[in-house]
Amino acid sequence: MGGMIKVETETSTLSQLVNMTQKLVIYTRLANYDNIKKRLMQILNSEDKKRVFEATDGKNSTREIEAITGEESPEVRGRRRRVLSLIDFGIEASLGKKQHELGQKTKRP
Repeated sequence: MGGMIKVETETSTLSQLVNMTQKLVIYTRLANYDNIKKRLMQILNSEDKKRVFEATDGKNSTREIEAITGEESPEVRGRRRRVLSLIDFGIEASLGKKQHELGQKTKRP
């Protein structure tokens, strides 16, 4: 019986930690919004770079990103995942038809 209470307490504590962490992420983004947007605009200074950045969703492999965007990135391999989306900062980045076509071919269950 005591083991069940411990599990419930641990689950509740983990749930509280997840909730607090999510709030911290939101507050950090809000506090740094202008700096993040400015830096993104400096680094992603072309439509090609924006498309590649947006395609790094953790699902697309480097080869799939190259197929979607038409851009090669030989120094990076594997799956990368961005920690934010450009749309969150009001920055447009259209992946267009190539993403849709690739998505039809590479859908995962």
